[in-house]
Amino acid sequence: MKAITKKQLAALGEMVEFVEAYVEYHITDIPVTDEPTDAQLLSKILPTVKSVFNNKDVQKPKPKIVEKIVTDKDALYFAEKRGAESADPNYKYCVCDDGLHQCYLSDDEVACMELAAKKSIDGKMWYVYEIRKRYDETFTTYILGIAKNGHYDEKERAEEFLHYDFIAKSVREIHKI
Repeated sequence: MKAITKKQLAALGEMVEFVEAYVEYHITDIPVTDEPTDAQLLSKILPTVKSVFNNKDVQKPKPKIVEKIVTDKDALYFAEKRGAESADPNYKYCVCDDGLHQCYLSDDEVACMELAAKKSIDGKMWYVYEIRKRYDETFTTYILGIAKNGHYDEKERAEEFLHYDFIAKSVREIHKI
């Protein structure tokens, strides 16, 4: 059995995230024919594809021996960084201004959209992000929409942005909606 490389596993993870977002966005589309929509078909096979990441039979590549000396300081930094990026923020959505000065957290997407539109009346841009757990167990934000001048525009497809931990460390104020 041939081993799956880290690059292949990462690509598969990104593809699964895209398909999940596609299915989530299009699952309610009305079929044109008597056949199920693409999103409905994909939603049925997605759990099987995602199970590859938990499959014990998949041979993952053995780590290469690197001759670089890693200091305790480096190891501690990367372990701390990975741990922080893997911490669950316990919220599904956040709203941030374009300078990452303020952040509002909520599990209600509509409340986030309304807050972004309200906050943007002064001409400043506000973003609504979805916080998702990635295949590598870290929590990353995805841009769902942008508000400016009191008007909210939803993105056609969510775009990956930053790890939530980076945003939390950057902002001056974090509030709950």
